[in-house]
Amino acid sequence: GIHITGLAEILPQCGGYRVHLDKIKRLGVPIHTSHTILRADGSDHVQSVTIARVDDLFNPILDSAKTIPCDGVLIAAGLTPVDEFFQQAQQFGFNTYAAGDAQEIAEASAAIVSGQITAKRVLSQIDNSENDTQNIQNLENIRKVLSSRPGNIQVTERNKKREGVLPIFHCVQEIPCNPCSGLCVHHLISIPSDDIMAIPDFIDPEGKCIGCAQCVIGCPGLAVTLVDYRTDALFPFVTIPYELPIDKNDVLGHSYPVTDRDGRFIGMAEVVNLTQTTKMNHTSLIKLIASAEIAEQIAGIQVKSETPPSIQDFPELPIENETIICRCERVSAKDIRALICDGIHDLNLIKAISRAGMGACGGKTCEPLILQIMKEEGIPPQEVVPFSKRPLTIEIPVHTFLEPEQNDDETHE
Repeated sequence: GIHITGLAEILPQCGGYRVHLDKIKRLGVPIHTSHTILRADGSDHVQSVTIARVDDLFNPILDSAKTIPCDGVLIAAGLTPVDEFFQQAQQFGFNTYAAGDAQEIAEASAAIVSGQITAKRVLSQIDNSENDTQNIQNLENIRKVLSSRPGNIQVTERNKKREGVLPIFHCVQEIPCNPCSGLCVHHLISIPSDDIMAIPDFIDPEGKCIGCAQCVIGCPGLAVTLVDYRTDALFPFVTIPYELPIDKNDVLGHSYPVTDRDGRFIGMAEVVNLTQTTKMNHTSLIKLIASAEIAEQIAGIQVKSETPPSIQDFPELPIENETIICRCERVSAKDIRALICDGIHDLNLIKAISRAGMGACGGKTCEPLILQIMKEEGIPPQEVVPFSKRPLTIEIPVHTFLEPEQNDDETHE
């Protein structure tokens, strides 16, 4: 009964985003792209959410609103850079460095490499040395690849011989990923060392693949399956990864709908085995027996213990003023809107009156929301005064201001 609601169709796709959507669709999870949640209802817990499609300007289309029964909502707050000190330091002309998300929002691996680069540059400056220049440049090239957006889509031809064991790679878009090439014990999966964006290639002229399924287990995108034609070329075994909770006794011997990499239904397949170990990090391996016509297309299975929830009619419109804008200080949209309507367009004054922005997050969450309310109320951007940034300070010991000959020889007050 899981539903995914988001703005996937109108937001730029970043690294891995499309991959994860495809993975979810294979499990039979409905994905409502270009939608947003209007309200969540319930008593002591969430019981339903009301969603609506949004237009190109992110405005909800109320005629499209529907209510879905649910018992949980995962809120993504978005990405707001925490780089105020870095920007201020640059404005003051200080020699500053940034790394990780303060430099660029990208994959975690890119942030790690970014930290290594920055550390080496700092050390080079301290030592007044340029010996590590080439190493830094090599790391910089790696960082650029890891933080790059997905590239071209390359759909390879299907296997025609239907013999032996064959891993199927459902990752058809160029992304910086290569775990499968290192997991193969016989080194049969190839990704060029100088092009981590390349699509995996399986080369096994001597039939060395034993079907260990390490590539299936280790793929972070669940994008590798294994087709074994050794027993029967017409009805081969297909091994697929599965991350949701599942009981072997409940599924063994039963047939379920199977889907391709885009989540489309392509047929039925019987579960003949299920393997679970702690080594797999909660990833199960489901072995199916399926027709050879669909075996290499199978990317997911829809194991459903209950029917999905029905979508009900849209109830009354939400009371937007009850929305909490500043979570730290519990300031509602009604409080903010009232101050704006009174002619206050300075966020610092709104902060002084309502305490919005005085919490632990330093206004990171509420500032974009207050600016959004300003926009809703028709306030021109040039009339809005944003929060003042905290002053950049550096602690300096008192003896720094003393004469050199007085530094350590005398006591001063």
